[in-house]
Amino acid sequence: MLNRYARYMDDVLSGRQVACKWVRLACERQRRDLERAKQKDFPFYFDEGRADVVLKFLTAFRHVSGEWAGQHFEPADFQCFRFAVIFGWRHKETKKRRFRRVYLEVARKQGKSFEAALVQMIGLVLDGEARAEIFSAATTRDQAKIVFETAQDMVRRFCSDEPAAARMLKVMAQSVVNESTGGKIAALSSDAQKLDGHSPHIAVIDEYHEHPTNKVLKVMETGMGARAQPLSFIITTAGFNIEGPS
Repeated sequence: MLNRYARYMDDVLSGRQVACKWVRLACERQRRDLERAKQKDFPFYFDEGRADVVLKFLTAFRHVSGEWAGQHFEPADFQCFRFAVIFGWRHKETKKRRFRRVYLEVARKQGKSFEAALVQMIGLVLDGEARAEIFSAATTRDQAKIVFETAQDMVRRFCSDEPAAARMLKVMAQSVVNESTGGKIAALSSDAQKLDGHSPHIAVIDEYHEHPTNKVLKVMETGMGARAQPLSFIITTAGFNIEGPS
C-alpha cells in the first residue's frame, strides 16, 4: 500500500492530481525531507516499514455508517499519503514520532470522524504506550462523543473479526480499553475541571472552528509532557469563523 502514498505525492507534484496550495506544500515538504533524511545532520528518517504497517492496519477496520457500513476500510491515495507521513517519520535517535500536531480541515461528510477514530486506534493498539490516555475533546460532550462512538463501533466490529482483538480490547459505556497496556479511549467536553489532570497520549480536537478559544487544545497539550510521542489531531470543517479560535 505504500506505493499508493508515493503515487499520490507524484500526481500532486506533477499536476495530474488537482490539489490546494497546502496539500501541494505538504507533498513538496515530503519529497524534500526524503532527500534531507540522507544527510547525517538531519534528525529524522522516514520508516517505510512502519508506514506500511500502519496503512495495512487501517484496512482491518470496517465502516460503521452510511452506504459502506460493514465494508472494510480501503484508504484512498490521499489518505495513504496522510497516514504514511504522520506515522512514518521517526527521530533517528529516539525512534519516536516526528510530528506532534496535525491539523485536518476538510469539507463536511468527508469521513473526518472515522479518520480520527483510526488515529485513536493506532494510538491504542500499535503504539504500545503504557496506560495511554486517548481522548476525543470538543466544546460539548455530544460533539466529543461523535468520534468516541465511532471508535466504539469500530472496535466492536474489529473484535467480531479478530478473536485475538476480542481478548485484548473491551468496549465500555464510557471508554474503550486495551487490557494488555492499560490504555483507554474516552470523550471529554470543554469543562475545565474535566480536562485538567489528564496525561494524553493522543488528543483528537473535534470541530476546532467551533471553539471560542484554544483552551481545550492548550489543556490537552500541556498535559502531554510525560508522553514520549504525543499527538494532537485537530479536525474541523471550515465553518464561518475563518480566523479560528483565539
